[in-house]
Amino acid sequence: MSRPCGMIRSRWPSASKLGWVTNKQAFSKAVLAIGTSCLALMGYSRWALTGLDADAAVFPYLQLHAQRNGVHIAIRQGTFADLAPQELATFDLIVGADICFWEDLVDPLYRLVRLSVAVGVAEILVADPGRPPFDELCARCLQHSDTEVLAWATTTPVVESGRILRVVGNV
Repeated sequence: MSRPCGMIRSRWPSASKLGWVTNKQAFSKAVLAIGTSCLALMGYSRWALTGLDADAAVFPYLQLHAQRNGVHIAIRQGTFADLAPQELATFDLIVGADICFWEDLVDPLYRLVRLSVAVGVAEILVADPGRPPFDELCARCLQHSDTEVLAWATTTPVVESGRILRVVGNV
């Protein structure tokens, strides 16, 4: 097994908030997790999980978490810009955490969100601690009536806060 990249040793609190939000939904889903956010969903064995990441070094780590949690996760290397409309249409839910950290990610993420809604994805959730590129993504998405931004905060084990962009598709 190859050694995972240094990025996955970091703590990504936004991903754990996605797990909390999606826990409120008790129906079966085909879920696309962009980046390492699928770690927050590992306990959801009733879901068909697909993990997408540009960095192949995270896959052994994802597989280990899947094995430890008794779930199967399909893995795909690539970026969200690589996803074709017919692929997106196979998912009910798309999640991502801490994936909008550079300005040049705003346009492709916005296109992904709008295309996902257009092809029938039921819900898109993107969590972030509130970086400026994420704020720009939220502002663009909020121009559509299918969007809301939810605040999250924790006090333990450390004080953290951020927001979740929630876009509801045409179901």
